[in-house]
Amino acid sequence: MVTGNQELTADYTATDPSGTAAADLVLYHGSYDRPTGMLAEPSRPVCTPLSATAQRCTATLSTHDLLRLGAADAGTWHLAVVADSATGHVEDHDIATVTMVRKAHLNTVDVTPEPVTKGGRITATGTLTHDDWDGTAPSGYAGRTVKLQFCKGTSSWTTVATGTTDTGGRVRIGAPAPSGNGRYRLAYTGDPGGPILSGTDGVTVR
Repeated sequence: MVTGNQELTADYTATDPSGTAAADLVLYHGSYDRPTGMLAEPSRPVCTPLSATAQRCTATLSTHDLLRLGAADAGTWHLAVVADSATGHVEDHDIATVTMVRKAHLNTVDVTPEPVTKGGRITATGTLTHDDWDGTAPSGYAGRTVKLQFCKGTSSWTTVATGTTDTGGRVRIGAPAPSGNGRYRLAYTGDPGGPILSGTDGVTVR
């Protein structure tokens, strides 16, 4: 999974009965014949002969080139190897896949009222955004489920309610007030790569 400007390293072996002369790597989105996005290695791969018919290669791809792409290019990308041998040209268009994800962010949760009345209700608000590869500021992540979690003292975090983000990525979640002082946070777990967590907001119960 790729969430931002990173370098991707791929190791692969190219073989041919007549021997391989070169083996280049391409990462593409969409179909190979008509890709909607493509990343090629900026320099030739480093290859080490294994035998008269095989070589082991290492290639590096930089996702900095994603700045030229748009948000629609998120999703599954395919890895293709294009190799030349002594007798011809060989291509394998789908040797592996890579998931490109627009990295998500949660701002610090805001819990009201303060202080909290025991036996009452609280309301938590926050905003979920994700990076925009079009070069603008992060945009609202709409229609995503966000969890409201509570922690009392050194105990573990517990999900107490959930909410769905609106078109601007904003979420508003209501829940019963806790029985004692503690901290709230928001958590989003809908994308690969682990949970996205907000900053915390402490509450005092009276």
